[in-house]
Amino acid sequence: MKKKLLMILTNVCLACGIGGAITACEQSEAKVKLVEFPATATEDVVLGDIYKASNVVMDENGKSYKLSVSVADSIGNKVSVVDGEFLIKDLAGYTITYKAYVNDGQKKTVKLCVSDQDGPDVLMQGAFGYVTVGEEIEFPNFKFKDLGGVQSSSVKLYYVSDGEQELTVKEENGVKSFTPTQTGKYLLRAEAKDNAGNEKKKEYSFRVLDKSVVYSPIIDGIGGVIKEGGGSDTAVSYADEDKERVGAYQGAYVSLTATAAAGATLRISDTQGAGERIAALKEAGYNSVKVWVKAVPFEETMKTYTFNWLANCPTTAVMVATNEWTQVTLPMHAFEAYCGKTKNETWLMYGLFGQAGGLSEFCLGDVLADKYVLADNVIYNPVELGANGMRKEGGGNASGISYVSAEASRAADYKGGYISYVRTGDAGGPANTLDFAPNDTLQKRITNLKNAGNNLVKIWIKATTNDATKTEYNVTWCASAGAPVVAVKTNEWTQISLPMSAFEKYYANESSGVGAWLVNVALGKEQVLSEFCLGEITAEKYTVAEDVIFSPTESGTAIMTRAGESVTSVISYVGADATREGDYKGGYISYVQNGTSAANTLDFVSNDTLKQRIADLKNAGNTLVKIWVKATAKETATETYTFTW
Repeated sequence: MKKKLLMILTNVCLACGIGGAITACEQSEAKVKLVEFPATATEDVVLGDIYKASNVVMDENGKSYKLSVSVADSIGNKVSVVDGEFLIKDLAGYTITYKAYVNDGQKKTVKLCVSDQDGPDVLMQGAFGYVTVGEEIEFPNFKFKDLGGVQSSSVKLYYVSDGEQELTVKEENGVKSFTPTQTGKYLLRAEAKDNAGNEKKKEYSFRVLDKSVVYSPIIDGIGGVIKEGGGSDTAVSYADEDKERVGAYQGAYVSLTATAAAGATLRISDTQGAGERIAALKEAGYNSVKVWVKAVPFEETMKTYTFNWLANCPTTAVMVATNEWTQVTLPMHAFEAYCGKTKNETWLMYGLFGQAGGLSEFCLGDVLADKYVLADNVIYNPVELGANGMRKEGGGNASGISYVSAEASRAADYKGGYISYVRTGDAGGPANTLDFAPNDTLQKRITNLKNAGNNLVKIWIKATTNDATKTEYNVTWCASAGAPVVAVKTNEWTQISLPMSAFEKYYANESSGVGAWLVNVALGKEQVLSEFCLGEITAEKYTVAEDVIFSPTESGTAIMTRAGESVTSVISYVGADATREGDYKGGYISYVQNGTSAANTLDFVSNDTLKQRIADLKNAGNTLVKIWVKATAKETATETYTFTW
């Protein structure tokens, strides 16, 4: 309530002496003329104001006299007056009696007429900053107070992200609550009217976020991020949600801008409990994180940029298009990892800003957790573990592993997330092995899938070369004697097939004492390949035709053996290739002699399944066997060879 201090000026009636001058001894009997101190007066005051009465009165000569003050309400009750002040709260009015210490206690009576000109006070207790979709929230406690009495009051809820829409709420035992079903901005509006018809309202806005929110700029704006580096050439700002904004993301975001060459990092502070949220979400089964990002380059020719999460930690690098909002998917483990650069642990997003890095602005929007569900036949998907699921051998600092997010617009048959194994230097020899870190989950999956009858494994891979003459490269799985070798085209995604028996083999890493699946591929300038990419691995049930005795795809090299020179000869499995020249496109066993000795026999390992097939097919009346074969001559003059079974 507004407060006024009303000062009463008193009238002093001075009695004039009669019959000439007043001597000193006659003054006690003379009347003093007090200024502005009539016997009665009326004043208008406002309900809720503070009234202040004077404690002195002046005569016409400027001399002051003390006043006593007494106040009574409309029914005659005495009102407490402190330092001459009291609260106007009786609409029926007050009577103030002043008594001067002169003229035998001359009195003045003032009648106060009270009017109500202000609406009720609206008080709110128990405010909340934000809530999540599906979370039932009780309304804050609203109280309405008015000295003149509250005639009516109401509390209503509105959704205001798109216009203003009143929402229905639940009320039980006088307590109102609601459960939001959509994200956005909401408004609680409390209104009240007093008995005099005066109205007043109070509004309280809050946000409803997605239940999977990990971080949102809405929570605390630029206070939720920390800028490192860049100095005065970089600045952080906040933009509110905008339903009219062009692009896939209309939510609030923080923006890091650069005006000159500057390197900067943007960190998410944990001041609003982001760490607790992601721990709870992980416990609830969320295994990936989606991050809304956008970057604006200095030069229009820059069409993509590299977005790194957690620089200086196991990096997660994602190639993203510039000038448009993109939702990047990261494995949960990559997001929850911390970089302890400061006492308060914070998540870090890394980018080169300014002319040196090519970006003039980087925008960060909502970060949401997601439940990524793998298909039943998946053995491995990079989105689960990111770069932490892999390890490299060789290459040193000149090679690195990173995770690249899925991209629906990727111009390739494979659009999922993948591991990128890059070789940037020449020294130190090839970085030629890519291992799976030990993982019980993967081992259980392949065991269960094998037991369920899956006998084939399909693997998405790609290798990049800058040498136009290098159109093909060899990938070896498990890098051991008899390991399958697959020839694959460069610079394009290819799904190779391996027998389950070849995939389930383990590579014994003597230095760590643990086993892990291994991909053997030579990288580096001398090996021509600069990057090897590994995508999703799935299992399938490969069924041979009824007339098939043997198919290499079933078991790869596990069913074959050799006699003769073993040091210079190699048995390997080569996967099916629909684009292969020749009449036969299926998988096959390759028996290579690299030395001068003749390794001249290729034998089947004893196998009950093959024996039974031959017997069954023979009993069914089959009298002929057809075998696909091919031999490569060392000399171009050799046009034929003798095949002996």
